[in-house]
Amino acid sequence: MGELVRGVPALWGGGSAQLSMVDRDDLARLIGALATGEHAAPSDVHHASHPEPVHVGDLLAALARYGVLVAPTGPDRPWGECLHLLAANPGRLSERQFGLVARDRWYRSEDIWRVADCPAGPGPLARIAAPWYRGALGPS
Repeated sequence: MGELVRGVPALWGGGSAQLSMVDRDDLARLIGALATGEHAAPSDVHHASHPEPVHVGDLLAALARYGVLVAPTGPDRPWGECLHLLAANPGRLSERQFGLVARDRWYRSEDIWRVADCPAGPGPLARIAAPWYRGALGPS
C-alpha cells in the first residue's frame, strides 16, 4: 500500500471505499468455532471477513498512525484523477491491484459468525495496533 500512497498521494475517492478485512486471530477463532461447534456450517459459500467493512480512508489513517506507511499528502481526488496519477507514476502495481484496495470490495459476512456462534471481535482497525501486524507489514 505504501507504493500506492507514494504513487497516488491523495485520499482516493475521498477514502470512502469499503473493504472487507479480518484479523488473523479473529479468523482463527471463527475457524475453530466452526470446527468444534455444535452446529455444522451450511455448505454454501461464506465470506469470513469481519461483518463491518473498513473505509479505506480509516485504514490509511490507522496505518500512518502506526508508522506502517506515510499518510496521503494530497487532496481528495476522484477515481479518474487517481488513475491518471497512477499512470504518471508507474510502479510494480497495476490499475487492477490499485482498484482492489482503493474501490469498494466488501462482502456480507455476518451469517457465518452467527452460525458459528462466534463474536467477530472489535474489527481489523482495532487489531492494527498489534505489534505482530505492524511488523508483518513493515515500513512503507
